[in-house]
Amino acid sequence: MAQELDSETVTASPCVLEGAPLEDDGSVDLALLATNHPEIKRFGDVIFVHVQTANELLAQCRPWVEAGQFPDAASEAYQLVQVALGTVHKDIERLDSINLDKLKPGWGDKATVRMARKSLIGFAQE
Repeated sequence: MAQELDSETVTASPCVLEGAPLEDDGSVDLALLATNHPEIKRFGDVIFVHVQTANELLAQCRPWVEAGQFPDAASEAYQLVQVALGTVHKDIERLDSINLDKLKPGWGDKATVRMARKSLIGFAQE
């Protein structure tokens, strides 16, 4: 899909916009069941909010991509996507900075917390 704009061709990648809404494949739920680490629990709560926001933005942008026309509202949607991505990136950094050497016994063992963290980061990066 391309649109002529000021003598330049703008190409939109339809791959994400043509797919199904984003959803947990079970990896988030599994990670949340595996440990009681507070940062894992916090991230699990906020990632669902981020997924809902992403799905709303995808639904808003999909018709524009399909039509190959981008109204003025597309610029606002782009800004919202950038803010959402920045927030997810900060949340990933916070999750990735968990000190595995300072775990409390009630949070689970080191391997379990590491696996949960890895699963959540993997899901967020998809």
